[in-house]
Amino acid sequence: MKRAHGTLYERASEQVQRVIDNLDERTSIDLSDANLDDADVRALAEALATNTSVTSINMHDNPNVGVVSARALARALMTNSSVTSLNLSATGIGVAGVRALTLALMTNTSLEKLYLEYNGLGDEGMLALVAGLNMHLTTIDVERNNIRDVGARALARALATKSTRVTSINLADNWIGDDVAPALAAAVAANPNVTHLLLSDNLIELASERSISALVVRNIGAALSRTLILLSRADSPVMRLAHAEYERVVRDATEPIIREMRYHDNADANEAALRRRVDAHLAEMQRRRLLHYVPRHEATRTLARMLLSSTIA
Repeated sequence: MKRAHGTLYERASEQVQRVIDNLDERTSIDLSDANLDDADVRALAEALATNTSVTSINMHDNPNVGVVSARALARALMTNSSVTSLNLSATGIGVAGVRALTLALMTNTSLEKLYLEYNGLGDEGMLALVAGLNMHLTTIDVERNNIRDVGARALARALATKSTRVTSINLADNWIGDDVAPALAAAVAANPNVTHLLLSDNLIELASERSISALVVRNIGAALSRTLILLSRADSPVMRLAHAEYERVVRDATEPIIREMRYHDNADANEAALRRRVDAHLAEMQRRRLLHYVPRHEATRTLARMLLSSTIA
C-alpha cells in the first residue's frame, strides 16, 4: 500500500522512496552502505513515526548520515513502538546525535539493541549514552569509538547503581586501560543481567587480565544461572580461565553419571551411550537454568565426552 507523499519524501532518493512506499509491509529495513544522506533519513523517519510493522533498521556504513538524521530518528522513536533494533554504526551522527537518541530513550519503550560502532563518540558520547540507559535496552555496541577511562568508569557506575536490562556490551577496540578495567568487570559481575562484556583490543595489560580473570571465574563458578564472558584476546588468561572453570563445572556435573554407569555391566556401557547421556544431562541443566554457558566450539564442547571416554577400559 503506497503512503501519502510529502515534501520530505520528494527530497529523498528513489531507493528510500521505494522503501517508504511499502513500509507497512516490511518488518526490517536494510540500507547499509546505501549512500544515504540526511534528506533520506528525514523522510524515512517521518514515515517510521507512525509505522507499526518495522522492527529492525540497519543503516550501517553511511558516513553522510549525520546529526540531522539522528535527531529525526530520535523524534520518530518517541512515538514509534515497534522498532527493537537500530544500527547506526559507521555513520556521522557524532556526540550530538547520540545525545538526541538518548533523549528519545527516555520515552521509547521498544528499542532493545543499539549499534553505534565507529562513530567517534569518545568519552563525551559515552557519558551521554550512559545517562540515557533505560529499562529496555539490552544490547549496546560502541566498538571503535575512542572511549577512554572516563567513559568506561561512567558505564561501570551505571551498571552498579542503575536498574537496567542490559545483557550485552561491546567495548572492543577502544582506549580503556588498566585503572578502569577491573572496576568495570566488578560492576558487570555484580549486575544480575549482564551476560557478555567484550573488551578486546583495549589497553589492558596482562597483569590486569589476570586480576579480571578471578572475577570471571568466581562468577561462572558461583552463579551458574548466568554467564559472564569477559573477552580479551582469544588466548588470554581471561578466556583460558573461563574455559577451565567451565571444564570444572562439567566435570562436577558428569561425575555422578560416570560413577553410575561405570558399575553397570551392560551393553549400553559404551562410549556412544555415555556421550548421549552426558549431552542429555547438560541439556537438562540448561533447561532448568542451572548452566547457561556451553561453549560453541568443538574443543570444549566435547570435554565431557573425553572425560567419559577415559573411563572406558
